[in-house]
Amino acid sequence: QGTPAPGVRPPQPSAMATSLLETYAVSPEAAAAAEGSWAVSVAVHRAVGRQCSLLRAPKTGDAGARARKEVPQLLRTRQAHVLPVLENLQEDDNTVFFVTESVLGTLESVLQAGTAVSHLDIQRGLAGLVAALTTLHTERQLCHRWVNIRSVWVTSTGAWKLGG
Repeated sequence: QGTPAPGVRPPQPSAMATSLLETYAVSPEAAAAAEGSWAVSVAVHRAVGRQCSLLRAPKTGDAGARARKEVPQLLRTRQAHVLPVLENLQEDDNTVFFVTESVLGTLESVLQAGTAVSHLDIQRGLAGLVAALTTLHTERQLCHRWVNIRSVWVTSTGAWKLGG
């Protein structure tokens, strides 16, 4: 799936909230987003069998600070082209983590992995991002201020979702 994220250890029962591990079966393997801050692990909801992703980053540094600010906003924003948060941000001694719908990684990591992206994929992705930004600006009176290939997540179905 990718290069292990530097500074982010695999999920361990002693490291994460027990309730999260009781709810999700989490793969011990993780792929790092290209910027090296987020590690993406496959997770499966034990009760319903839904595949999703566990995103983790070191608690210290830019990713941890951004996550504490942005994940609650993502949780409150319900829009088809905004990355849905299934479990709110949690922290242990060294790591911040939350659960989203199933993602391959950021657009940056997907492009760097050499995944082919067609003109149609780009058109659909950009249309979705415009819809997400329109909702944020008109309904929520929010300005994203960090739209780039590190804040766009690619789902397992190939859809582009705006993240933090």
